Amino acid sequence: MKTIITLLALCLTSLSFASELFIRVNRSGMHYATVSGQTIYNSTNIYRFFDLTNGSVYLQVYQQNTNTQVFSSTINIGMNQRVVGEIDQNGNLTILQTIQISTPNWYSTVVTNDPNQNGGGTWNGNGNGNGSWNGNGNGNGNGNGNWNGNGQNGSIDNASFNLFIEDLKKESFDPKRQERAVAYVTKANLSAEQIGQILKTFTFDSYKVEVAKKAYSRCYDKQNYFIWKSAFSFESNYREVEEFVNEQ
Repeated sequence: MKTIITLLALCLTSLSFASELFIRVNRSGMHYATVSGQTIYNSTNIYRFFDLTNGSVYLQVYQQNTNTQVFSSTINIGMNQRVVGEIDQNGNLTILQTIQISTPNWYSTVVTNDPNQNGGGTWNGNGNGNGSWNGNGNGNGNGNGNWNGNGQNGSIDNASFNLFIEDLKKESFDPKRQERAVAYVTKANLSAEQIGQILKTFTFDSYKVEVAKKAYSRCYDKQNYFIWKSAFSFESNYREVEEFVNEQ
Protein backbone atom coordinates (compact mmCIF):
# COMPACT_ATOMS: atom_id res chain seq x y z
CA MET A 1 0.00 0.00 0.00
CA LYS A 2 2.86 2.36 0.87
CA THR A 3 4.44 1.70 -2.53
CA ILE A 4 1.20 2.59 -4.33
CA ILE A 5 0.88 5.86 -2.41
CA THR A 6 4.49 6.74 -3.22
CA LEU A 7 3.98 6.06 -6.93
CA LEU A 8 0.79 8.15 -6.91
CA ALA A 9 2.65 11.04 -5.31
CA LEU A 10 5.37 10.85 -7.96
CA CYS A 11 2.77 10.85 -10.74
CA LEU A 12 1.05 13.92 -9.31
CA THR A 13 4.39 15.68 -9.02
CA SER A 14 5.21 14.93 -12.67
CA LEU A 15 1.96 16.65 -13.69
CA SER A 16 3.04 19.92 -12.11
CA PHE A 17 3.23 22.73 -14.64
CA ALA A 18 5.76 24.70 -12.53
CA SER A 19 5.43 28.37 -11.68
CA GLU A 20 6.41 31.40 -13.72
CA LEU A 21 7.35 35.03 -13.16
CA PHE A 22 7.08 37.71 -15.87
CA ILE A 23 8.62 41.07 -14.98
CA ARG A 24 8.82 44.31 -16.95
CA VAL A 25 11.27 47.00 -15.79
CA ASN A 26 9.70 50.33 -16.74
CA ARG A 27 12.76 52.54 -16.41
CA SER A 28 15.44 53.85 -18.74
CA GLY A 29 18.60 51.89 -19.47
CA MET A 30 19.29 48.18 -19.91
CA HIS A 31 19.03 45.76 -17.01
CA TYR A 32 19.36 42.13 -16.05
CA ALA A 33 17.26 40.09 -13.64
CA THR A 34 17.97 37.06 -11.46
CA VAL A 35 15.54 34.59 -9.87
CA SER A 36 16.30 31.17 -8.37
CA GLY A 37 19.60 30.76 -10.19
CA GLN A 38 18.20 32.00 -13.52
CA THR A 39 19.72 35.22 -14.89
CA ILE A 40 18.38 36.99 -17.98
CA TYR A 41 20.13 39.78 -19.90
CA ASN A 42 18.32 41.67 -22.67
CA SER A 43 17.63 45.15 -24.03
CA THR A 44 13.82 44.98 -23.88
CA ASN A 45 13.62 45.12 -20.07
CA ILE A 46 11.10 42.27 -20.10
CA TYR A 47 12.10 39.10 -18.26
CA ARG A 48 10.27 35.77 -18.30
CA PHE A 49 11.24 33.09 -15.78
CA PHE A 50 9.87 29.55 -16.19
CA ASP A 51 10.00 26.35 -14.15
CA LEU A 52 10.14 28.10 -10.78
CA THR A 53 9.36 26.37 -7.49
CA ASN A 54 6.17 27.69 -5.94
CA GLY A 55 6.43 29.72 -2.76
CA SER A 56 8.70 32.70 -2.09
CA VAL A 57 11.24 33.49 -4.82
CA TYR A 58 13.91 36.17 -4.55
CA LEU A 59 13.99 38.64 -7.46
CA GLN A 60 16.97 40.91 -8.05
CA VAL A 61 17.26 43.47 -10.85
CA TYR A 62 20.47 45.30 -11.78
CA GLN A 63 21.40 47.99 -14.27
CA GLN A 64 23.73 46.43 -16.84
CA ASN A 65 26.22 49.26 -17.33
CA THR A 66 26.89 50.05 -13.68
CA ASN A 67 25.87 46.74 -12.11
CA THR A 68 23.79 48.80 -9.66
CA GLN A 69 20.94 46.98 -7.95
CA VAL A 70 17.62 48.71 -8.65
CA PHE A 71 15.31 46.15 -7.03
CA SER A 72 15.44 43.20 -4.64
CA SER A 73 12.57 41.49 -2.86
CA THR A 74 10.81 38.19 -2.38
CA ILE A 75 7.68 37.45 -4.41
CA ASN A 76 5.13 34.79 -3.54
CA ILE A 77 4.05 32.53 -6.41
CA GLY A 78 1.44 29.81 -6.02
CA MET A 79 1.73 26.34 -7.50
CA ASN A 80 1.23 26.38 -11.28
CA GLN A 81 0.79 30.14 -11.29
CA ARG A 82 2.21 32.88 -13.47
CA VAL A 83 2.78 36.19 -11.69
CA VAL A 84 3.07 39.27 -13.91
CA GLY A 85 4.59 42.42 -12.44
CA GLU A 86 6.14 45.75 -13.31
CA ILE A 87 8.94 47.71 -11.65
CA ASP A 88 8.66 51.47 -12.05
CA GLN A 89 11.29 54.19 -12.33
CA ASN A 90 11.58 54.41 -8.54
CA GLY A 91 12.11 50.69 -8.05
CA ASN A 92 8.59 49.93 -6.83
CA LEU A 93 6.99 46.63 -7.83
CA THR A 94 3.34 46.38 -8.86
CA ILE A 95 1.75 42.97 -9.40
CA LEU A 96 -0.39 43.35 -12.52
CA GLN A 97 -1.86 39.89 -12.77
CA THR A 98 -1.79 36.39 -11.35
CA ILE A 99 -2.75 33.63 -13.79
CA GLN A 100 -3.39 29.97 -13.12
CA ILE A 101 -1.41 27.94 -15.68
CA SER A 102 -3.69 25.34 -17.21
CA THR A 103 -1.29 23.67 -19.64
CA PRO A 104 2.05 21.88 -19.11
CA ASN A 105 5.15 24.05 -19.33
CA TRP A 106 6.16 22.25 -22.53
CA TYR A 107 3.77 24.60 -24.34
CA SER A 108 6.62 27.03 -24.89
CA THR A 109 9.00 24.59 -26.57
CA VAL A 110 7.42 23.89 -29.95
CA VAL A 111 5.56 25.53 -32.79
CA THR A 112 3.05 23.04 -34.12
CA ASN A 113 1.15 22.81 -37.38
CA ASP A 114 -2.14 23.09 -35.54
CA PRO A 115 -3.98 26.11 -37.01
CA ASN A 116 -5.44 26.80 -33.57
CA GLN A 117 -1.96 27.30 -32.11
CA ASN A 118 0.00 29.06 -34.86
CA GLY A 119 -1.93 32.30 -35.00
CA GLY A 120 -0.48 35.15 -36.96
CA GLY A 121 -2.46 37.85 -35.18
CA THR A 122 -1.37 40.34 -32.57
CA TRP A 123 -2.53 40.94 -29.05
CA ASN A 124 -3.91 44.40 -28.46
CA GLY A 125 -4.25 45.24 -24.81
CA ASN A 126 -2.54 46.57 -21.75
CA GLY A 127 -0.36 45.05 -19.08
CA ASN A 128 -3.40 43.83 -17.20
CA GLY A 129 -4.42 41.43 -19.93
CA ASN A 130 -7.39 43.52 -21.09
CA GLY A 131 -7.75 43.48 -24.85
CA SER A 132 -8.63 41.33 -27.79
CA TRP A 133 -6.80 38.89 -30.04
CA ASN A 134 -6.75 39.87 -33.72
CA GLY A 135 -5.79 37.13 -36.15
CA ASN A 136 -6.34 33.46 -36.69
CA GLY A 137 -4.56 32.32 -33.54
CA ASN A 138 -5.83 30.83 -30.34
CA GLY A 139 -5.84 33.98 -28.22
CA ASN A 140 -7.44 34.27 -24.82
CA GLY A 141 -7.86 36.63 -21.88
CA ASN A 142 -4.54 35.63 -20.39
CA GLY A 143 -2.49 37.89 -22.64
CA ASN A 144 -0.31 40.61 -21.25
CA GLY A 145 -0.13 43.36 -23.83
CA ASN A 146 2.84 42.72 -26.07
CA TRP A 147 4.40 40.25 -23.65
CA ASN A 148 4.17 37.45 -26.20
CA GLY A 149 6.72 34.68 -26.42
CA ASN A 150 5.06 31.78 -24.63
CA GLY A 151 3.84 30.05 -27.77
CA GLN A 152 0.31 31.47 -27.79
CA ASN A 153 1.07 33.66 -30.79
CA GLY A 154 3.05 30.98 -32.60
CA SER A 155 6.34 32.48 -31.47
CA ILE A 156 9.58 30.52 -31.26
CA ASP A 157 10.72 29.59 -27.77
CA ASN A 158 14.21 30.55 -26.63
CA ALA A 159 15.59 27.01 -26.59
CA SER A 160 14.68 26.32 -30.22
CA PHE A 161 15.81 29.78 -31.29
CA ASN A 162 19.21 29.41 -29.62
CA LEU A 163 19.75 26.14 -31.49
CA PHE A 164 19.07 27.96 -34.75
CA ILE A 165 21.51 30.77 -33.86
CA GLU A 166 24.27 28.31 -33.04
CA ASP A 167 23.68 26.49 -36.31
CA LEU A 168 23.63 29.78 -38.24
CA LYS A 169 27.00 30.78 -36.79
CA LYS A 170 28.53 27.64 -38.27
CA GLU A 171 28.03 28.98 -41.80
CA SER A 172 31.37 30.20 -43.11
CA PHE A 173 30.12 33.01 -45.38
CA ASP A 174 27.42 35.65 -45.24
CA PRO A 175 25.61 34.74 -48.52
CA LYS A 176 24.73 31.25 -47.33
CA ARG A 177 23.96 32.57 -43.86
CA GLN A 178 21.61 35.14 -45.40
CA GLU A 179 19.84 32.47 -47.42
CA ARG A 180 19.14 30.41 -44.33
CA ALA A 181 18.19 33.42 -42.20
CA VAL A 182 15.67 34.73 -44.75
CA ALA A 183 14.04 31.30 -44.98
CA TYR A 184 13.75 31.28 -41.19
CA VAL A 185 12.51 34.82 -40.52
CA THR A 186 9.80 34.64 -43.19
CA LYS A 187 8.20 31.63 -41.51
CA ALA A 188 8.70 32.17 -37.77
CA ASN A 189 7.09 34.75 -35.48
CA LEU A 190 10.04 36.44 -33.77
CA SER A 191 10.65 39.19 -31.26
CA ALA A 192 12.70 42.26 -32.18
CA GLU A 193 15.39 41.04 -29.80
CA GLN A 194 15.59 37.66 -31.56
CA ILE A 195 15.85 39.37 -34.96
CA GLY A 196 18.69 41.49 -33.59
CA GLN A 197 20.55 38.34 -32.53
CA ILE A 198 20.21 36.97 -36.06
CA LEU A 199 21.59 40.20 -37.56
CA LYS A 200 24.63 40.07 -35.29
CA THR A 201 25.72 36.76 -36.82
CA PHE A 202 26.59 38.56 -40.10
CA THR A 203 29.89 40.18 -40.92
CA PHE A 204 28.70 42.74 -43.49
CA ASP A 205 25.84 45.22 -43.23
CA SER A 206 24.53 44.60 -46.74
CA TYR A 207 23.32 41.14 -45.72
CA LYS A 208 21.84 42.43 -42.48
CA VAL A 209 19.68 44.95 -44.35
CA GLU A 210 17.96 42.30 -46.44
CA VAL A 211 17.27 40.05 -43.46
CA ALA A 212 15.96 42.96 -41.35
CA LYS A 213 13.50 43.93 -44.08
CA LYS A 214 12.29 40.36 -44.59
CA ALA A 215 11.86 39.81 -40.87
CA TYR A 216 9.77 42.91 -40.16
CA SER A 217 6.40 41.48 -41.18
CA ARG A 218 6.85 38.51 -38.81
CA CYS A 219 7.98 40.56 -35.80
CA TYR A 220 5.30 40.47 -33.10
CA ASP A 221 6.63 43.45 -31.10
CA LYS A 222 7.28 45.94 -33.89
CA GLN A 223 7.38 48.82 -31.40
CA ASN A 224 10.78 47.44 -30.30
CA TYR A 225 12.26 47.15 -33.79
CA PHE A 226 14.74 49.92 -33.07
CA ILE A 227 16.57 47.97 -30.36
CA TRP A 228 18.99 46.25 -32.74
CA LYS A 229 20.36 49.47 -34.23
CA SER A 230 23.73 48.58 -32.70
CA ALA A 231 23.87 45.47 -34.92
CA PHE A 232 24.80 47.70 -37.89
CA SER A 233 28.30 48.98 -38.45
CA PHE A 234 27.13 52.02 -40.43
CA GLU A 235 24.33 54.43 -39.64
CA SER A 236 23.31 54.65 -43.31
CA ASN A 237 22.47 50.95 -43.46
CA TYR A 238 20.30 51.17 -40.35
CA ARG A 239 18.56 54.22 -41.83
CA GLU A 240 17.74 52.21 -44.94
CA VAL A 241 15.90 49.66 -42.82
CA GLU A 242 14.26 52.41 -40.77
CA GLU A 243 12.91 54.06 -43.94
CA PHE A 244 11.60 50.70 -45.13
CA VAL A 245 9.80 50.15 -41.82
CA ASN A 246 8.24 53.62 -41.91
CA GLU A 247 6.77 52.88 -45.34
CA GLN A 248 5.01 49.71 -44.18
